[in-house]
Amino acid sequence: MRTGLVVLALLLNASLVACTGEVSSESPTVATSADTGNLLRSTIADRGPVERVMLPVQWRPVWRRGGQGEEDMFAVVAAVLPHESGVVIADAGALELQAFDAATGRRAWQVGRKGSGPGEFRNISDITRDSAGNTIAIDGIVGRITTISPAGDLLPYRSNQMLQFAQAICTLRDGSIAAVLSRPDVWVVVVRDSQIDRSYSFPAPIPRGAPDFVRSTYFARGESANTCPLFTLFGYGIGSVRSDSQALELQPHIETLVKPEFDVRQEQNGPTPITTATLKRGTTITSRGSVWRDTVVLSMPEGDARGESMLDLFDTSGRYLGTWPFPDPGIEFGVYANGMLYTLSSSTVAPQITAWRRVNDNVN
Repeated sequence: MRTGLVVLALLLNASLVACTGEVSSESPTVATSADTGNLLRSTIADRGPVERVMLPVQWRPVWRRGGQGEEDMFAVVAAVLPHESGVVIADAGALELQAFDAATGRRAWQVGRKGSGPGEFRNISDITRDSAGNTIAIDGIVGRITTISPAGDLLPYRSNQMLQFAQAICTLRDGSIAAVLSRPDVWVVVVRDSQIDRSYSFPAPIPRGAPDFVRSTYFARGESANTCPLFTLFGYGIGSVRSDSQALELQPHIETLVKPEFDVRQEQNGPTPITTATLKRGTTITSRGSVWRDTVVLSMPEGDARGESMLDLFDTSGRYLGTWPFPDPGIEFGVYANGMLYTLSSSTVAPQITAWRRVNDNVN
């Protein structure tokens, strides 16, 4: 089992202690439906069981970066952002971004270090791209947006208090930003001009005492479009946020048609009761996702009964298209765009990024 998944599995298979915390008084206020009527609950559409269909695919390695003894080193790879001409790596350990050319693996630019000045980060919560091809990095601690041009130049900073606590972001062509917030009172917001345009609560009830990361949701990274595909860590669903629609609907993941279920119990440990939750079902997780044109590719570590990793393909409406096998068993996750698959090795020390080109075409 890959190292990142081992840590998660230890959390899931043990009794998980849920701690209740207050939202900071400095947090931006999100209006509720009682206030403005714009809090929209998304729904999970019902669907019958679907069997995986393995699609024929061949991968050819093109270049590698990182690994032990190499010039390019990565500490903690938090995000891999593919696009039409290459890939951007967000290193949360070194607090830097590195961009590489798709064809050669040549480093195009490098930005970042610890700090609060130009080109510096206190935290890199997520990265995405906008319609102009700029790389957008969000510091969810302070809500600061760092914009880097395709040539690697720093553009003027923006700060948006509404994006404090953002753990995942996606830009839409109308200039608005969709964000998943790590807050108990709201799940996804769409921010336009420093104002919340609309917000969504989590679409399914979470058992009392269940760990908060059960709500974890991420955007499929890739080219900016009118749609921001999103997916949940567990099997709650794959869906999308659109700039031209108020609705947010989730379709269940192909491999997890049952939502997570927990055994929750309370124990008295001194004067304070402790609530614990143990996961019973829904253990298959989604580690990463990418989008290219109308195809969403989800990286499924150990996604089948044999424990083999694979890539599940969906269209942006959540319809399942088929499954690709990974090109190598020693892969932690992969993201796909424009005929290229970028994978991260499962090594915890000096992980390696490998670029693979798809030899045969079954998805545009």
